[in-house]
Amino acid sequence: MANLALFYYTLVILLIAVMAAALSLSTYVVSRRRVYLLAAIAFLFYFFDVAVVFQDDFLLRHSLDQLSERGAYIYLVGQPYGMILTGAGVFVPLWLMVCDFFEVKNRAMLIAPGVAFALGSVIVELAIPHGNVHEFVFVSMRGVFLFWTLGFAVYQTARSTGAMRGQAKKKGKLFWGMFVLGAAVVFENVMLMFVVEAPEFVKGTIFIFPERNPMENMLMLWCALYSVNADLRVLNLHFRRPPVTESDRLTAFINDGMEAYADHYRLSNKEQEVLTQVLLGKDNQNIASTMSIALSTVKVHVHNILKKTGMANRQELISDFHKRA
Repeated sequence: MANLALFYYTLVILLIAVMAAALSLSTYVVSRRRVYLLAAIAFLFYFFDVAVVFQDDFLLRHSLDQLSERGAYIYLVGQPYGMILTGAGVFVPLWLMVCDFFEVKNRAMLIAPGVAFALGSVIVELAIPHGNVHEFVFVSMRGVFLFWTLGFAVYQTARSTGAMRGQAKKKGKLFWGMFVLGAAVVFENVMLMFVVEAPEFVKGTIFIFPERNPMENMLMLWCALYSVNADLRVLNLHFRRPPVTESDRLTAFINDGMEAYADHYRLSNKEQEVLTQVLLGKDNQNIASTMSIALSTVKVHVHNILKKTGMANRQELISDFHKRA
């Protein structure tokens, strides 16, 4: 009965992961914002990360049954190099999303953490004798990568100013949730590998793989909840309320993103007002009427906005705002 419940529990986790990946990919197709593509890649790799447990169950079942009959406590990494690959597939995109948000351009900074994670995991696999210490250090490499990413986000938030700092603080709930659940993953591994005795937890039929780590599953679900919510907002904006119409939803979207966008391109207050009208789909004449300024003044502001942003025309400007907002 316990194995059957675990089987369907794992199926639910797999289903949520692949659905989150598909929704993020759809949002990327609509918005062309790289962060959604990275999220889709992360969820897809987590799907394969959890799917490995079925392979291990199938291939190792006979050996595990024999060990179980002798009362042996089983906590093993069934596919270490597969886990390194899927772990990198999950946490490297997460790292790149944080770098993208804080506009990190240094190539070495972008690549080094992922390389360090992979090399560190391989060294642990080859250098430490197999046993609970080996398994703990091996799976904890993921935690190190996660906490490095979160620590970097906190550091960048602390040194940011203006709109960037405000936007980063809006993601505080997501980061704190990830930190708490990441710590819970480490705590769970410590308890299962070093504290809880086998007869108290494993009754001879349930085998513990790192891929089944429930706290890591909860971490994925927390990220999926945030991601799906963001995906639905973007898709709803593009499909139900097209960005060419003036609506309350579009106005709110523009207001939320304007401060950061203007801060990035150093737009003046008047240029922000003109840009808002452009994003609402108004031509120069209507903008002049709405703002009660001369048509020639509007043309000058629009020209300056295009020059500062490096865009060739209004359509490129609108697309750029939607990518960055």
